[in-house]
Amino acid sequence: MLTLVVPTYNERNNLPALLERVEAALTACGEPFEVIVVDDDSPDGTSEVARSLAARHGWLRVLTRKHQRDLSTAVLAGWFATRGEILGVIDGDLQHPPELLPVLLRRLRETGADIVIASRHVKEGGVSKWSLFRRLISWAATLMAGFILPGTLSRVRDPMSGFFLLRRPVVENSPLRPVGYKILLEVLAKGDYHRCEEVPYIFQERFRGGSKMGLRTSWQYLLHLASIALDTGEARRVFRYAAVGASGAVVNLGVFALLTRVAGAPPALALPAAIGLAIINNFLLNDRFTFPETRRRTPGTAAAAGRFVRFLLVVLIGAFFNLTLASTLMRLARAPLELAVLAGIGAAAAWNFVLNSRVTWKVWWDRDVHLRRWRAETAPAPPADTVCNLCGGRQFIVLYRGRAGAASRPDLFRCTSFDHGDFTNILRCVSCSLVFQAPADAIRQIEECYRRVQDPVYLREEQGRVHTFDRLLDEIDAVQGRAEVQGRRRGDSKVQSPAAATPHSAVRTPHSRGCLLDVGCYTGVFLDRARRRGWQVSGLEPSRWAADVARRRGFPVQEGLLAESALPPASFDAVTVWDVIEHFGDPRAEVDRVERLLKPGGLLALSTMDVESGFARLLGPRWPWFMRMHLYYFSPDTLGALLEQAGLEVVEVRRHRRIVSARYLLEKAAAQPSRLSGLFRLAARLPFLGRLHIPVNFGDTINAYARKPMASVATTEPG
Repeated sequence: MLTLVVPTYNERNNLPALLERVEAALTACGEPFEVIVVDDDSPDGTSEVARSLAARHGWLRVLTRKHQRDLSTAVLAGWFATRGEILGVIDGDLQHPPELLPVLLRRLRETGADIVIASRHVKEGGVSKWSLFRRLISWAATLMAGFILPGTLSRVRDPMSGFFLLRRPVVENSPLRPVGYKILLEVLAKGDYHRCEEVPYIFQERFRGGSKMGLRTSWQYLLHLASIALDTGEARRVFRYAAVGASGAVVNLGVFALLTRVAGAPPALALPAAIGLAIINNFLLNDRFTFPETRRRTPGTAAAAGRFVRFLLVVLIGAFFNLTLASTLMRLARAPLELAVLAGIGAAAAWNFVLNSRVTWKVWWDRDVHLRRWRAETAPAPPADTVCNLCGGRQFIVLYRGRAGAASRPDLFRCTSFDHGDFTNILRCVSCSLVFQAPADAIRQIEECYRRVQDPVYLREEQGRVHTFDRLLDEIDAVQGRAEVQGRRRGDSKVQSPAAATPHSAVRTPHSRGCLLDVGCYTGVFLDRARRRGWQVSGLEPSRWAADVARRRGFPVQEGLLAESALPPASFDAVTVWDVIEHFGDPRAEVDRVERLLKPGGLLALSTMDVESGFARLLGPRWPWFMRMHLYYFSPDTLGALLEQAGLEVVEVRRHRRIVSARYLLEKAAAQPSRLSGLFRLAARLPFLGRLHIPVNFGDTINAYARKPMASVATTEPG
């Protein structure tokens, strides 16, 4: 059966005509088919239109995703919602001609291809009425893709196509983690396939609606390319090539200085000799370290000599391009000398890398090598009883295979744990994109580890937390201030302050800000800062050690878990959950409990990691927050969905900036496996670094603020 996915966002005007043409085209194929419209909760009512059509057509299904807007993950959601033998995708804007579907399917069947792509860049293909600027943008995007996927692009001319068919095994066990609009790039990079075919078509102009392209989609595309480069190892190859080039520059300058200043050779003789030795240096190092596959496949002096001749020709042509471009920029564009020289160097470097990779060593990107590695790293399917905590879905993608070590022990669950990279498997729900760790350790085992945890490093580093928590309290003040202003504009006197939101408010001192509960308060640092601001504070903490420390400091802290507490409902004006929600075994239930504790108009403030941030996506499995103690990984979308499911109104989501000592930051860096770990560890011993506090913000941590609606007062008033 053929399953065709139509990802949509604001396409209600195009969808009926598209589906009518799709039905006619697929009916003509004579094969069973289904069409799945995956809509990202379009505000124009696309889902409603699709459901009305589905009521009349048995071949049509509709999936509506809340709090998400990403074409690639929408396509995956559709593919994984079916067991179709052939999977396909077509845009919902009528720019792809559905009448081409029988041709694509026939080519797939007749040639035995794994993927058949509707291509604009083969003979008889093209675009309709694109401007020169748009053509240049498309050409540049394809060129960048070629830089990342050269082995693939030697066989595929249009890797940016959004209209294609493939066999299910291509993606069924592949570690796909796409972002943005170009899912074919992900499939070509990581899919399990051997043969691709392309069929020409003319890309049509949009008939109704507006383009989805913008700065956000451009950024997602660049991020996706960088992510693929890291996953495939091409980023490492580029880095090695650049390092070899830098060593050649050192050899060039060093030999020139040695010959002219020590040996007294004239510059006219010293310069060619220095350049020649630098070229030899670069060739030998690249042959050994950057492209070792070629040397192993074609060993011997004769083969090496042939590679050296090709390398020399490429470098000479690159030098010509360097001089020509720099001269042209200075003469015609009147560019400054420095800018022109840099442009020439950059162009020559790109030329040398591309041509040497493709011509000299002929092994830029070996798909077979990468596929063998990915198949070896493919994790087994999650247990059959795995259920998404957010949407209840049962279809998951294994993003990263786990590397968990020994069984859980208390030191793995310290707030300052250095055991980065110790996790099981990282999964993503196909339906809602929630990311979580599975299989996780038994919840009771985890809870016992939290009860027994001790963390002397946290005590040592508390001053950084003081600075961080002061900033968070400033944010809480700002959020509450904005809520009061908005309440006055609406004429709602009840929103003047959370502390006065309900008759259930406790008796306060004249300067009291209200009652605040800190869930996971640890040693009470935040409680101390909040009390200084006028809050009546109390804490909840599972660690016996941490709760004892907080109580000795004079704070009312209850030892245990939120589910075990006997706290009365609607008793707090604010509840804070700093860096805790990712540790919950059941975050949905825990947020429900927090909602019940809040008074109407009360504020929930929390912080957690953002698994969809650029930093997290670039590092992939090397992201430091993939750890044994973190069970769930949220994005602003999935976190917003979780809070709204609990009946809370999301007020604001912003990036989190924490303050840490330079010593602690170096210790964290040393915990990452790298060749610089020893250097970081040595530097962290410098005593003054413990007193030097610096702000850290990689964009991968977020603060979320949500209010309990005032309407909730009706449900919390005594009967």
